[in-house]
Amino acid sequence: MEETKSKNNGQAAASTAPAKKSGSGGGFLVGVAKFLLFWVVFCFLIEFGRAFLSEMSAHKDINLNPLFIASIAAFFIYNFVADLNDVYKTIQQFFSHSTMFGLLLPFLLLIIGVGYLIVPRLFNLAISTDIFLFVGGFIMTCHMMYIAKQSRGETFAAFAHYLLVMSVLVIINIIFFTLYLGIIYKMDTWKIIVAGSQNGYALLQNTFLQLIGQPKAGQPGIVPRPIATAHP
Repeated sequence: MEETKSKNNGQAAASTAPAKKSGSGGGFLVGVAKFLLFWVVFCFLIEFGRAFLSEMSAHKDINLNPLFIASIAAFFIYNFVADLNDVYKTIQQFFSHSTMFGLLLPFLLLIIGVGYLIVPRLFNLAISTDIFLFVGGFIMTCHMMYIAKQSRGETFAAFAHYLLVMSVLVIINIIFFTLYLGIIYKMDTWKIIVAGSQNGYALLQNTFLQLIGQPKAGQPGIVPRPIATAHP
């Protein structure tokens, strides 16, 4: 009886081994597909970032020091002083129980932005631009770190998923942060979207052509052979 039971256990283990192997292989293929998608999105991320920095540099009245100080302070506090991830997660879940919307929308930044848009106009209050920039930079840095911690994984497929999700969400939050800055400064959000989309597509196309060995301008390409015709 015991020999039959051990034999059956051995057969069951042998039958499950190929399934486990094929499952890991399927996960690897999913990871490769997501990594290729990340490469596509990353081309757009580069150009969206360039368009955003170009728009920022065009506004000489924007003091970048509060943004840098806010980013450093948020990173330091988030990692070395207190675990703000649970606090920020609670804030996000208060406005939406959906994990996707919690990663997608920086609710706290949007609410503060609406407050900056309405309250000073109602009560005729002056806005401190340094505090405005510091608050926006601090919240946006916390939101990016929250996204990073919520999206991380251990396997290759999870890592590829993390890179893909982070790239998409960074692009979206660049747009949200531009809208936030547009409350005080005349930031052209539509210009950033158009430039990021067009230049991102061009960068993706150029990168793909370089990978397949397309000759650059001025270099000799492959001359196709003439098609031989049969003579009667």
